[in-house]
Amino acid sequence: MLSAALLLLCAAACFASPLEGLLWSRLSEEQAESLGEDATAERAVKLMSPAQKEEVRSGLSYLERSEEFDTLKEAGRGYLLLVYAGDAARVAAKLRELEPTDPRGHALAAQSAYARGDYAEAAKFARGALLLDKKDGSMKVLLRLAQGKMGRSSGRGASVTPKRERRSLRAT
Repeated sequence: MLSAALLLLCAAACFASPLEGLLWSRLSEEQAESLGEDATAERAVKLMSPAQKEEVRSGLSYLERSEEFDTLKEAGRGYLLLVYAGDAARVAAKLRELEPTDPRGHALAAQSAYARGDYAEAAKFARGALLLDKKDGSMKVLLRLAQGKMGRSSGRGASVTPKRERRSLRAT
């Protein structure tokens, strides 16, 4: 039987990304066949049993040990796909530490906070990502969604973003 580290190396060599290799290596033959040619990581995760997802999570922990930005980004994406938002937040912190001016670490932190239901933190990190990449449409959407959730949960119903910030977001 192959060690987990060797399996990850083999999977990474055969697929477009280490995450895809890890996901496909955990699928049964029937699951892989049902995906067909238009297979995506999202569709693969939907087919997985809880036990398979835990195996992938274990493999992602190996990726998370890397100091390479792109490998860490893949681990964070995998954790989000598997709905392990706390693990994704941990990877986001490491990404922000490695490259504080790269918006992808801030974006991952925003996505993981939103998935955990921490809308104030999601808005904070989405703003940080937008400061570094003003054209990131997904962060604009996530920021508005988080603000909407914060408005509902605080009972105000209105946007909690200051007027000056709303104007700057519209301008981008």
